[in-house]
Amino acid sequence: MFEISADLARGGQTTAGHRFEVCDDAGRLVFELPFSDVTGARAERPRGVPDVLKARLAVTIQRSRTLRAEVSAAMLDVQATLATTRALLALPQ
Repeated sequence: MFEISADLARGGQTTAGHRFEVCDDAGRLVFELPFSDVTGARAERPRGVPDVLKARLAVTIQRSRTLRAEVSAAMLDVQATLATTRALLALPQ
């Protein structure tokens, strides 16, 4: 029983939602017993953020910042091109 809890914890999961199925001699389900009732544990969310998730989040944030800077630069280029086009259209022919 505690090995199951340890395996779940290593995987970043809780025992919430897990249960024992108690069956009779014929194999019919008699009742379900929540894992937490046996262990006396409360359902809790894992504490902290796993390092793998932190690393992926940092990469995503940096990529987002880079893309935002690229879009801003592209917008400035478009505005400059538009200003040049307007100036050329305003010239007398």
